[in-house]
Amino acid sequence: MAVARAPPSTRSKKNKKEKEGLDSSGHHADKKNKKKKEGLDSSSHHGDKKKKKDKHKERESSNLEAIAETEPASNVSATQLTVTKLFRVDQATFRRITQTQARGEHEQRMNALRKVPIFNKAENDQGGLSTYDLTKIAKKVMKSRSFQPNQVLAKQCEVGKAALYIVQKGNVVCTRTHSNDDGTTAITGASIYGPGDYFGERSLLASEPYPGTFVGASSSSSPLCSDGNGEESNTKERRNDNSVVVYVIEKAVFEKALGPVSHVLQKTHGIRLLSNVPILKEAQLSAQQHEALFLAMRETSYEAGHQITIHGEPTRPALYFVRSGHVNVEISNSGENNPEEGGDDCKTVDDDAEHDTKASPTTVSLSSAEVVSADGYFGESLLLLGITRHGNHAKRRVKSCLTVTCTEPTTVSELRLADCRGIFDIKLLGECKKKKKKSISKSKKERQKKAHGHDDPCESDDGNHSTDSTHSLFDSLEPLIRARPDLKLEDLKRIKLLGHGNFGQVWLATDDKMNRDEQTAYALKVQSKHELVAQGQAELILRERKIMGGIQHPFIVDFVASFQCPRFIYLCLGLVQGGELFNLMFNPDADNDGVPEPHAKFYAYCVADAIAYLHLSGYVFRDLKPENIMIDSTGYPRLIDFGFAKHIITDKTFTFCGTPAYLAPEIVGSVGYDWSIDHWALGILIYEMLTGTSPFVDDEEDADQMTLYRSIINDDFERPAEASDEACDLLLKLLEKDPAHRIGSWARGETDILEHPWFARDLDLNELRLRQVQAPWVPDIKDPLDTSCFDDWDDLVDKMAQDDPVLTESEILKINEVFADFEN
Repeated sequence: MAVARAPPSTRSKKNKKEKEGLDSSGHHADKKNKKKKEGLDSSSHHGDKKKKKDKHKERESSNLEAIAETEPASNVSATQLTVTKLFRVDQATFRRITQTQARGEHEQRMNALRKVPIFNKAENDQGGLSTYDLTKIAKKVMKSRSFQPNQVLAKQCEVGKAALYIVQKGNVVCTRTHSNDDGTTAITGASIYGPGDYFGERSLLASEPYPGTFVGASSSSSPLCSDGNGEESNTKERRNDNSVVVYVIEKAVFEKALGPVSHVLQKTHGIRLLSNVPILKEAQLSAQQHEALFLAMRETSYEAGHQITIHGEPTRPALYFVRSGHVNVEISNSGENNPEEGGDDCKTVDDDAEHDTKASPTTVSLSSAEVVSADGYFGESLLLLGITRHGNHAKRRVKSCLTVTCTEPTTVSELRLADCRGIFDIKLLGECKKKKKKSISKSKKERQKKAHGHDDPCESDDGNHSTDSTHSLFDSLEPLIRARPDLKLEDLKRIKLLGHGNFGQVWLATDDKMNRDEQTAYALKVQSKHELVAQGQAELILRERKIMGGIQHPFIVDFVASFQCPRFIYLCLGLVQGGELFNLMFNPDADNDGVPEPHAKFYAYCVADAIAYLHLSGYVFRDLKPENIMIDSTGYPRLIDFGFAKHIITDKTFTFCGTPAYLAPEIVGSVGYDWSIDHWALGILIYEMLTGTSPFVDDEEDADQMTLYRSIINDDFERPAEASDEACDLLLKLLEKDPAHRIGSWARGETDILEHPWFARDLDLNELRLRQVQAPWVPDIKDPLDTSCFDDWDDLVDKMAQDDPVLTESEILKINEVFADFEN
């Protein structure tokens, strides 16, 4: 099947002139007429793509606050026999109510979890669970269940249904019995558990049998005793019956979502240790990145006398944590491998310093030695030694600056720099490395001053001379594209219009100060400040600039720079010249829509890696679709358009936004969502690539939105007829209605997706990242300024040449204040 892109000449120019909105990727804008309805465009490109393949029908993405107004599913009329009073709730109010209820329910669950000692930091020797893990339990594991009076919740000595129960409403009676020698049963004790009490913690921890039989009681029963150390709930009961409502945390579900309880507690402790390592602390990593680092650590046990690393010998750049036992760390204070000079490692081990690769060899002097025991770490300097000068790659081997010897049987966890590179940008560590070098240099000068009696009383000696007190993920990253560091707006020459929208345009631009043979093409997105503020879109573009300035990945469009002038703001991005993935999937010259399965696997694996990177960085993308995936000059996909991307930490978000056919059930149901919606959208994308149709839209007709939404929530999808079993298995796991059970939400997170057999059996992710795998299709790009994969927009007026409306002084001040921090 041919997979060449659709020629731009076959697309309708009518849509160009009538389209609304600018594609925030900076490549080209939406080519579909926006329906004048509140909410999402109710049409889909699937309905008539076979009839009009010459039109590039792109699904509209709209930032919604309410579901589109559509015809009601049924007619409702009042009878003439009685007077009927109706209370009308508009959609915006209804959504606010559901959001408030969802947030209140979430907080109630979090409070209930905090009262359980095994989860509580203050009452657990291992530190309890982090807020991140508690949130995962509340969102993905806890289920609220109702039991009638006298209904059995758990039986004495039962082990098959291991679970922890937290009473939410009503009372639960626990009866303990004993079997006599004559075969009779005697009651040996009874307890009543009220709201806030819990039972089954030993069942959850160690699958131990329940100590008694737990039965629902009337909510009016008064407690005899409270073995669960709970408190009476002050919340108003939601039901008028005598049912008992409990939160249930099933062991099987818990372990699927987070892993064994003991391992989760150990993980929390390990993450706490990781976050206290200075170079990792300065990098300000997200909770997801800390968890990924912990999961990447390799545990190894050594006998007494074993040397983990020897000074001057090749070793892996890695950071080590002592789990048990003791090691003796000897630290070099001079010589060619002297990362420690001037460093201060007194808390655990001296590892903070800079390695000067140009230093002359000198005699090694081991100036200090220290014993590191459980919960201590060493190797921070080894980790820094592995970072290349530009911070883009991790060295496989370095000459060790330490000699580490086990003084007794010891277990250590190793965090390799190569694994760090797959979780966060190691340039962050490179920034720490530069800071340490400056700090060490200043400390050395201080010692020399004091040695010669020239101590300056006006200069602080606390070692903290850096003026950058707000270092964050967004401060130190540079784009992969080779742009001059001093690139200015006036250096950019606009060559050709690539896209047009309500608020601005996208231009092909070049650096006017570069020689012709060194030219690099950029996509320069120009947007009107006045129109962005007037239409309430300023916050979106500010958020997009912040996100794009802080991420870097081989399968994400490169951010180069941002500028502003009195009238416009500018986003300078790397130009992706191969057109959209959409064009490969719906090529009018092909016999069938979609792409061959091996091609779908290639594109999906790259996209899944980009999505995993965003999630580890704390972002949810929220608008994954083939229109937002461009093909670069090497044939590899690049994720574009971060207008809907959002940073979330542990809480859910509720904004109703995205593309209708790609919306997850939890978005449609307005119950709040997190990163798992991107996994659902990945499933839709894979299905469309394999079949050329959406799993929840009949491609023979344009279904209205409400029909589509009902199908997303209620219907199963049809298995792709010619897809492999492995592809169908991944689709089933990605298109799981319950986000708690969706792949990517389990204990191993994104790893479960990236290591799924459909991907990992045929492709190597590291080879993909290095572009060592031949792409299924490579665009025919003649030169860096080739725009043959873009539409011809030359008939449109240069928006920058048009005049803005006359603004008052207060309006100008407001606009300037909004975009004060937009530039680099």
